[in-house]
Amino acid sequence: MDAISNATPLVAVINSLTGSASTSTAGNNRSSQATTGTDQSAVSGNWLTSAQQAANQLDSSRETMNQMQNNLVEEKIALIKAQIRILETTGGDPRIVAHQIAQLSRELAMAVSEYSSGSGSAGSLGSVPATVTASPSQTVATTGSSTGIQGFRQEVQSMTVQLKALAEQQKQRLHKSRDHSADQYLDQANSSFTAIESSLARIPSPPLSAASSDSVDLLA
Repeated sequence: MDAISNATPLVAVINSLTGSASTSTAGNNRSSQATTGTDQSAVSGNWLTSAQQAANQLDSSRETMNQMQNNLVEEKIALIKAQIRILETTGGDPRIVAHQIAQLSRELAMAVSEYSSGSGSAGSLGSVPATVTASPSQTVATTGSSTGIQGFRQEVQSMTVQLKALAEQQKQRLHKSRDHSADQYLDQANSSFTAIESSLARIPSPPLSAASSDSVDLLA
């Protein structure tokens, strides 16, 4: 009996120490789990931030590339318009003029195709320069401004009308003398006109509010 009585306090002390150790271990586990959860949340948040920054940089790069493409289209359109005015004012051998019309029509079709491929995300075409130097001795006026998709479409349509009129004039001049030597050039121009209309149809129409705000002074 004395041995049992003496053992009882010892068992109590052991149980107390064991309980304290268990409580301490459980507390440490909970603390470790909480720290791990916090670290995981921080890592997840950092990853999302990095992903968003990368997406923003990609969008910015695309916008920059599209704007650069539109700037190149601006220059091409201005040069083509300048050369059209030269043909209208100077005339010349109808066979040579027909060849130039075919070339300008093809260049215009390519420019419109480039614009239509980027118009969905690039926004609007910038301002066309007020003047373009066509040669060391000639400076030809072009439109002062062509802002937005609607303005670009109107600009191209006006230029196409001018080229068609020039092509018809050369055709009549040549066929009057039964000269069909330039028919191939005129056929090429007609093919380019069809391609231009097709590319214009692919350009998305701007909202009504944007379309109504666009204004462009077209050459007669």
